[in-house]
Amino acid sequence: MKSLSDTFLGKGLGVLAKLVTRHRWLFLWPQFLLFGLCVIYTVKYIQFDTDRDNLVGSNKKYNQYFQQYKKEFPAQDDLVVVVESENSEKNRQFVERLGRKLEVETNTFTDVFYKGDLSMMGRKALLFADESDLRDMSGSLKDYLPFIQKFSRATNLTSMFNIVNSEIYHAKREQNSDNDALLKAIPMLKRIVQQADSSLHHPGEPPSPGIYALFGNGEEAEQAIYITFNKGGRHIYLVTARAKTDALNSDAVDRLRFLVSQTVAEVPGINVGITGEPVLENDEMAQSQTDSTRASIISLVICALIFIYGYQQTGRPLKATLCLLVGLGYTMAFTTFAVGHLNILTITFVPILIGLAIDFGVHLITRYEEELRLGKSEEESMRMAIVFTGQGILTGAMTTAVAFLAMGLTNFKGIQEMGVICGGGMILCFIPMMTLLPVMLFRGKGQNTIDAHVAEENHVEHGTNLRTRIESLWLKRPLLVTLLTLAVTAVAASFFHRVYFDYNLLHMQSDGLPAVVYEEKLIDSTPQSVLFCAVVVNTPQEAVVMEKRLAALPAVGTNISIAHFLVGDADEKLRLVGDIKKQVGPIEFGQPDSANVSLSQLSATLYSTSGYMGAAAAAVIEDERQSALTNNLVLTNGDPAAIPQTVTNSEPKLSEQLLGLKDAISVLRKDMLSMDEHAASAKLASYQAAFFNDIRTTFQSIRDQDNSSGLHISDLPGPLRNRFIGVNGKVMIQVYPKKDVWNHEFQKEFVEQVRSVCPEVTGTPVQLLEYTSLLRQSYIEAAYYSLFFIVIMVLVHFRSLTYLLLALLPVAIGSAWMGGLMGIFGIPFNPANIMTLPLVIGIGVTNGIHILNRFVEEGNPSILSKSTGKAVFVSGLTTIAGFGSLIPAQHQGIRSLGLVMSIGVALCMVAALAFLPAVLTLMGNRLKKSEKQQPSGDNAQPPLSREEPR
Repeated sequence: MKSLSDTFLGKGLGVLAKLVTRHRWLFLWPQFLLFGLCVIYTVKYIQFDTDRDNLVGSNKKYNQYFQQYKKEFPAQDDLVVVVESENSEKNRQFVERLGRKLEVETNTFTDVFYKGDLSMMGRKALLFADESDLRDMSGSLKDYLPFIQKFSRATNLTSMFNIVNSEIYHAKREQNSDNDALLKAIPMLKRIVQQADSSLHHPGEPPSPGIYALFGNGEEAEQAIYITFNKGGRHIYLVTARAKTDALNSDAVDRLRFLVSQTVAEVPGINVGITGEPVLENDEMAQSQTDSTRASIISLVICALIFIYGYQQTGRPLKATLCLLVGLGYTMAFTTFAVGHLNILTITFVPILIGLAIDFGVHLITRYEEELRLGKSEEESMRMAIVFTGQGILTGAMTTAVAFLAMGLTNFKGIQEMGVICGGGMILCFIPMMTLLPVMLFRGKGQNTIDAHVAEENHVEHGTNLRTRIESLWLKRPLLVTLLTLAVTAVAASFFHRVYFDYNLLHMQSDGLPAVVYEEKLIDSTPQSVLFCAVVVNTPQEAVVMEKRLAALPAVGTNISIAHFLVGDADEKLRLVGDIKKQVGPIEFGQPDSANVSLSQLSATLYSTSGYMGAAAAAVIEDERQSALTNNLVLTNGDPAAIPQTVTNSEPKLSEQLLGLKDAISVLRKDMLSMDEHAASAKLASYQAAFFNDIRTTFQSIRDQDNSSGLHISDLPGPLRNRFIGVNGKVMIQVYPKKDVWNHEFQKEFVEQVRSVCPEVTGTPVQLLEYTSLLRQSYIEAAYYSLFFIVIMVLVHFRSLTYLLLALLPVAIGSAWMGGLMGIFGIPFNPANIMTLPLVIGIGVTNGIHILNRFVEEGNPSILSKSTGKAVFVSGLTTIAGFGSLIPAQHQGIRSLGLVMSIGVALCMVAALAFLPAVLTLMGNRLKKSEKQQPSGDNAQPPLSREEPR
């Protein structure tokens, strides 16, 4: 014991013991004051970084490409609202309402895009259409022009349907082109009536049916205007926007959710969710914060309870827990100062440190109580604990800290930060445990009921006897235990091939997280996800050439850019736009009526319209019946049996359109007359104002179209220009994968193929591929670094290659068992739990160190029955509790980290307490002989004290 206290470290700890004993106030109140300052500093300055790209160092070539891309295209990643239902009209209602809300909140959102109508696309909007679409539009205008010219005199719903009634009345007397235009307008009129009725049932300002309601099939027109997809009868509409700045991403996500919920109340009966990279990252960080906070509380409580139950007292364990909190406060301030932020990796450090650093208090109190039971004074007992056990505690702290700090040698910035925070935290938590805790143990000498001396002695004796009986199971059969252990290890090794690395970051998110659900829905239901590769070229001409090369790649699904609008001969388009302008030139719409709707007048007008529709339908039905009968007699050569089949296969009839309008009018009249008159009048007034303003503005936009020249970059609307044209004029092509790009194999195939065409390609798929691959490789490297430095430390500590191998034996066995269980139960490694590799080495080796220390002291492999074994067992349980507190987490990555680490730590502890003593029993005589041959003096390995728990 004297030689141990005479070492350099022993003398230093001896000085510390004297200071703690004689000047207790120096280590008490100043530390509480410092703790308070650390908390204030942390709360004020700590940041939470949700950007996964910041986890990677700037020295990586691919990351440099990405940073250059972000400088050229500083607009933020898209926030995507996914609107889904079986009713496309409900979807349209929703995106119109939500889009208007987003457009007015210019302080938060920018580049709002949900439809490509004339008002949004600007004075050259028609040049974005294909030539065939422009010809169709010109033809439709010719068909509808007679009716539209009359319709332009209407300023409200009543006057519009009065015009319809007048046209029907005159149609009875003569057949002309005006009548044909009226008949073609029946679907439009039905849509207008249905939308008017819909406005009665939804709160908020109603959207207009839109200009497409004037031309043919509204749903077909929607496909060209809105961002829509259709799969399996489900209609999906998208609304995209961006936060104004990076700093507003979190606020923008929260505000978007509020506006979505507000709009859902206006248009119920649809499925709506938001996704996109900012949403995924924001939700991931928010869930991680929640999970880590909950895990920290759970970990602290469970560790304290384990401590209390293991030692049958409350006072000292709670004091150790308080000192642990002080150490965590120091660590938080250190993190704020040294790193400045927490990210998705480092946010879990608090529960991890709780499970690890509480061990310091476990071992110190164990030794302190042992010396008290031997009759020593408080001061002498504390000196023995600090000088002798303190060296073991410091060795364990440094070993685990080295495992973390080894992460700092990797090339992955996020892992480096994790290593610095946790490695520094281990050392900082060691300080109050060795200074503040001894002072607090001197205070409050009174003991409660379960701290009573007799109860404590009975518990100690009972626990020791129980542990002795358990330990005898393997100490009496060392060979059997060794062979059995090796056999189990061999079986576990046979399952190693089933262990794989899951690169898919969506699998790390919370189960059922809406952002993930709707991202997967996009992948499953549309030709693209929210992820794309970005190829940047200098000119639109280069972009057109590049698009052709990219389109030929098997892994590429679609390319999106505006280059083809800016390149090529636009003469034919310009001519067609000129023709359309001439057609609408004479059409002038008056100012819409702003007064409330007279329900009685509108009802009477609609009643007349309904009557006309019924009479017209009856006449048309008779004509259709006669025409069908004649046609089918000719087609079937007079065989009546063939008539039903032929009639069944006919196209929709005019009579059905007329009756459909009649039914829609009946519903509108019934609904508006059954409501409160003032409310119905105001809602219909709001609807007709939106409708007539939209029509008036749209035709004005057509008249104002610029057909003097083709499209130039300056003609692009803001949302498109910001997406596809950089600040220096470079052109970006969005390259979407054909397969699920979250799948690592597809992701790798996609990126490699695009790189074969453009080596400087960047974007999220490239970042994810490199991020996950680098993270995996960095943790493997960290495991090697950790093992290397730990080997050096253990070798210096024992100065024996044999003891080095024995110390590493529990880690090797426990890790093999862990790998076997992961293979058996299909638990993969992933970007979160891969941290296990260096940590299991650092944490597991401490068990072997403590057990071998005691064996060197006594030459007796019996460990569990002594206080060292008890301390190893209790500290192992607290470490498991620290990591186990992560298992209830909603975030699957954090959950898997807690699960795998708990398994690894538990198995390493079992191997240390059972297998290692069995091996020591088999090697006992040889190891004792080796000890006797060790040199003596100051250069010798100092003998350990009678009791040297960790």
